[in-house]
Amino acid sequence: VLSFAFLAALDIKTGKEIWRSPREDVPTWSTPTIHVGSQRTQIIVNGFKHVGGYDFKTGKELWKIKEGGDIPVPTPVVAHDMVFINSAHGKLSPIYAIKLSAKGDISLQAGNTSNEYIAWSVRRGGAYLQTPLVYGEYLYNLRGNGSLTCYRAKTGELVYQEKLGDMASFSASGIAADGKLYFSGENGDIFVVKAGPDFEVLSTNSMQDICMATPAVSEGVLFFRTHHFLAAVSDQ
Repeated sequence: VLSFAFLAALDIKTGKEIWRSPREDVPTWSTPTIHVGSQRTQIIVNGFKHVGGYDFKTGKELWKIKEGGDIPVPTPVVAHDMVFINSAHGKLSPIYAIKLSAKGDISLQAGNTSNEYIAWSVRRGGAYLQTPLVYGEYLYNLRGNGSLTCYRAKTGELVYQEKLGDMASFSASGIAADGKLYFSGENGDIFVVKAGPDFEVLSTNSMQDICMATPAVSEGVLFFRTHHFLAAVSDQ
């Protein structure tokens, strides 16, 4: 199961394989991200030993990084002409801010946190399960123990690091809407945090049920899925 990792493209109508690119890695839980740029369209894949970008049409590897956390779950996020990738399991828990123009092996040299194509990075601070949240000028990284860290997305400057709840644990990723951040704790507590550089918990609301799923937002309505219920919340 943990051998012969690859990325493949299939014809949606016939299921025929169009191309397959081998990966020097084990399979992961992460969903790839597709970015359509003016110069190229690439598929961006999180990984343990092999983080990389691939040409959408041919599957050719465009760039790669050799270090990540074991078997990551988070999905890469594109914003500010960069892709943000995090992971955390085993010895490494990095966050990378990678320029979309990256090419070749862009792995960092020992002791470095940036290079020509990596705008900034942190060695430890990523999350194993949660996809990072970029909202406005800031990147928010929530870890399973409730540690919420805010960075300036373009520079990596640390803005704050705070704790959500006294004993809360988290599996879900955060979402943002209307100047607020929403984080679902496994115990059903929903933390509403003010977006921006000043940390403030605006409210904590209990769903009174186990909550492992990432919330969703559509047409002014927030959706929360718990173990037993689906809840829709709006101000109407």
